[in-house]
Amino acid sequence: MEEKFTLLLYEKEKAFKVIKVAFYGDGGFRNFAPYHTVKKGLLSKLEVDYSLGKQYISRNENVEYTADDKVKLSIHPDGFVQFSGVKGNITTDITKIESNSICSA
Repeated sequence: MEEKFTLLLYEKEKAFKVIKVAFYGDGGFRNFAPYHTVKKGLLSKLEVDYSLGKQYISRNENVEYTADDKVKLSIHPDGFVQFSGVKGNITTDITKIESNSICSA
């Protein structure tokens, strides 16, 4: 059974629901934004060299994925990453990240 939590942001005395986070039994998690009114998502897949400090990354250098329905990003401790739609109506990209520090404490 997965645990789900809702992230809220507060401005003055008003609360805004931002995203839901659900944790898998294997230590992974997924984020999804059912409260986003536009119902579109964009995820860029790119490599960043953090040793260079501040960088400008052109949008043209990225591989972009878009969706027209509710989207979720799932990340698992073995490096499996998936960007997909809650309803299954979107292009999915599955990537294995070569790092064992994704979900480690």
